[in-house]
Amino acid sequence: MTTSSDVERFDAVERKFGIDTYTSPHVGFAAVSKARYSDFLVREVDDDGKVAKLEKIVLPEPKPENTNETDKDDKKVKQDEKKNLKESSPSSASEKLTLAEKELASLIGKTPASEAIALLKHWSATPPPSPEDSDAEKSYLFPVMNDKQTRKKVHEFIKSPHLAPYAVAETTDERRIRLFPMTFRKMMKNYGAYPSSNNGAKRKRQDDRRSRAPWPRDRPDYLKFVLYKENMDTPSALRELMKKGRIDFKKGVGYAGMKDKRGVTCQFCTVYHEEEEDLLAVNEKNMSVCARSDDSGGGASFFLIGGFSYAKHNLRLGKLKGNRFEIVLRNVTVDSKDNDSGAKTCPKDVITTAAQSLEKLGFINYFGMQRFGKFHDTHEVGSAIIRSNFESAVDIIMREKSDENERNAALRRQWATRFSADAARPDLAERKAAEDLRRRLGRFMVCENAIVDSLVKAPLDYHRAFRNIPKNSQLMFLHAWQSYLWNRAASFRIEKGGAEKVMAGDLILETEGDTGLKGKTVKVVEKGKEEEYDIADVVLPLVGGKIVFPENETGEFIRGMLKEFNLTQDDLTQEKNKEYSLGGDYRRLICRPSDVEFEVKQYRDPHETLIFTDFMKIQKDKNDTEKTSKVKKDDAAPLLTALVISFTLPPSSYATIALRELMKRPTSSEYQKMLEVDGGSCERNIQNGTQDESDSAVVKDEPMDVENKDEVEIKSESEHESEDETEEKPPKKRKKKKSKKGKK
Repeated sequence: MTTSSDVERFDAVERKFGIDTYTSPHVGFAAVSKARYSDFLVREVDDDGKVAKLEKIVLPEPKPENTNETDKDDKKVKQDEKKNLKESSPSSASEKLTLAEKELASLIGKTPASEAIALLKHWSATPPPSPEDSDAEKSYLFPVMNDKQTRKKVHEFIKSPHLAPYAVAETTDERRIRLFPMTFRKMMKNYGAYPSSNNGAKRKRQDDRRSRAPWPRDRPDYLKFVLYKENMDTPSALRELMKKGRIDFKKGVGYAGMKDKRGVTCQFCTVYHEEEEDLLAVNEKNMSVCARSDDSGGGASFFLIGGFSYAKHNLRLGKLKGNRFEIVLRNVTVDSKDNDSGAKTCPKDVITTAAQSLEKLGFINYFGMQRFGKFHDTHEVGSAIIRSNFESAVDIIMREKSDENERNAALRRQWATRFSADAARPDLAERKAAEDLRRRLGRFMVCENAIVDSLVKAPLDYHRAFRNIPKNSQLMFLHAWQSYLWNRAASFRIEKGGAEKVMAGDLILETEGDTGLKGKTVKVVEKGKEEEYDIADVVLPLVGGKIVFPENETGEFIRGMLKEFNLTQDDLTQEKNKEYSLGGDYRRLICRPSDVEFEVKQYRDPHETLIFTDFMKIQKDKNDTEKTSKVKKDDAAPLLTALVISFTLPPSSYATIALRELMKRPTSSEYQKMLEVDGGSCERNIQNGTQDESDSAVVKDEPMDVENKDEVEIKSESEHESEDETEEKPPKKRKKKKSKKGKK
């Protein structure tokens, strides 16, 4: 039987980050979450309250196959017609340019058209003349064109198939167009600034887009659709979508929130001036991957799109009402800590009481452990940055981590002793160590790589090294420190005033605002008016220079925490390093899930399907039937209990914290990895301190990041699970760096 001290060691880790208390005294229970990918479903809820669902999979219209004799005859006729047309078409550049001259003359006049075409014929001859041996001009300057529309028509004609193979053009400062034969296109002032006609597939895509009919005036500008994905994070899915859907990277894809990798999620996306037919090829390419999906733990990563409509506005981060969760908790058990009778299977009334309590009282709106990184040190970096101690910040990122693989640990130990090689010249010693390290660090160690790259060029300049880290990651460290203080303040407030009543001096959120601090207003609760407000209206500040503190013991506690770091509120608005100034924000103390629904289920197969994904429903459960039919059910197997619970959370609230309140159990991935999904107590390994690799409840090394993610996800070796509250742009196409060295 698992005792309270067995689970206590996992609770102790959370308490270090302020996650210390609960809203309700109800009896808790142990259970396994995310034993299967399909045990964790997330559906985004947009501003209008619509829930994202994939209701059907639409594929492109199949091309007809020529199978009968009539089709073959028709194909032969078309081939003959194409051949005759080709034979009757002008075969040489000179003939093609002669045909183009008449249309060009209608735009700019007969004389300039004749002179320009003559120049192009000269330089398009076969064989081409040598530029060194020819006295012909290398460009032609058309007369002044004051009318912008005329210039536009001339440019369009030059870009058309009539002249595109032979010429390019640009407009001069004198409203004249200069025409260049293709041989001399590099003489253009803006050469390379715009895509050329010989840019292969990219140019073809642009031509395809231009050949479309104009966008209907009565149609909204954005195509809106549902993105359904399994075992895949949002940025990866969007990159694949843009690649397979041939979406211009400059357009990008709009989305309202980040969604977890380990799970099945649905969210809304938008893209500018695209049509449904343009993106359907994505589904066709992904269906073969869907067939290989196995959500029992090692499933393929894939996504599908559907639910097309048109919208007036582009989606951006934070523009959503929340997320709808549907979660399976397997092998529910109650140990002696919770139940005097010692029953292992959780009674239905215990589950019912817990679920009803979660709906009525909600949960303390803590920031989850994901916020503090894989190694639980991102807030330490943030505290160093806010004090402008960049050397300390770099040391924390680069230092040896607990439970890290030996290869990386050895590299970090090597870095820690870098100055011993040349104590007299620390700059040279650090440069040498950085040069060695940057060739050996893993590619996912984003922050570490950025630091050593900078220190190679400027050793001992730790401010510069930290600034070399991606901007979102820099801010993530600061937000982790704010979250750490907020969690501690929340626990203090609940300890002093409870989780049901408003206290005098508390802050009440009057207006919501949009995102961040902008538009939010608060007021202080006056003594004697506490009963006029609900505890769900109470907010606590995320520390910053632009917020107000509660006017009670909680406010003094927050000021006291700042003193621990030798800081005052004024220090948070930095004059020297304005990029690291903290304005602050407000966050609700209590979060109450809405539309809570739950069902207790009995089952025997530990991996039996208990809820169905949208993909399963569309496929009429075919895939799932095939999987479960292979497992021979044993009627003699012990009867297991599961809880299927659904609820909706507002943006930036953590589902892990909701489950913590429900079960009264830790949220860490380390705790979940110790649980067993088959019969018996799911916590039996925690009591023994061992884990059977073959029967583990969840996939190893897979973080249980079940936050209601509407913040940017940034992952590296040193901060594996973390979020950033700043707005992230859609994934950009990486530019290949041109090597300065010649080919070997």
